[in-house]
Amino acid sequence: MPGVEEERSTSKDVAARLIQLRQALGLTAAQLCRRTGIKPNAWSNYEKAVNRISVDEAAKVRRALGVTLDWIYHGDLSGVRSDVAEKLQAAERSPQIVRRRA
Repeated sequence: MPGVEEERSTSKDVAARLIQLRQALGLTAAQLCRRTGIKPNAWSNYEKAVNRISVDEAAKVRRALGVTLDWIYHGDLSGVRSDVAEKLQAAERSPQIVRRRA
């Protein structure tokens, strides 16, 4: 029986969190890619859920932006840097944030 954690871990859920993160931090995709060292075409595919972000690439996001792998893959905010967590929570409530969940 799938748990809540599994239900929030689909490729589309991960993609939605990546979009939420970028928008919550006020970054364009190009700015995020420069900060993380991720190639723009790869980032675009992660946001579109064409490809799921790898652990190595997610670790780049973690180091550069203050989130955790648990948040990226499961939506668990508990270890996220507090200033980033506040922005993510505010973004979650914002109607301006694009969500790509089906």
